[in-house]
Amino acid sequence: MIPDFVSDRELAQNLCFCVARIAAEYGLGYRDTAYSGLLAAEFLEEGMNCISDPPANIYSDRGHLGQTKLHCLAVEKRCAILVLSLRDDIQATDRAILQTYLRHLGFEWGLVVHFGKRDLKLRWVSAPSRSSPAPSLNL
Repeated sequence: MIPDFVSDRELAQNLCFCVARIAAEYGLGYRDTAYSGLLAAEFLEEGMNCISDPPANIYSDRGHLGQTKLHCLAVEKRCAILVLSLRDDIQATDRAILQTYLRHLGFEWGLVVHFGKRDLKLRWVSAPSRSSPAPSLNL
């Protein structure tokens, strides 16, 4: 089920299709870096713009602190995907990490994809409400 806060339902459906295809073709049991690479290649093959470990400028009340790489996939400059594997489940901290990535990227929604020990799990995540100016993005 795609929640109402997901602004691009077609993109969301395509993402789910690609995730399911990777899970069916390769199965479970690989590291998250392997699945991240497989998903990035799958998204590109499907004609979607995908950036692995996108750079983001980090700001504080004092101004620009620098730039870092976020450990996710940025798809179509609209969605961030956090890829996990071999854990027992998706944790609240995983959702919070993805929300931080969404805030830094300026995206409205994202997806945690967990290639678990026994099954595949997805969790949709909405961006946190903004209390500071939108960050800039260098994609």
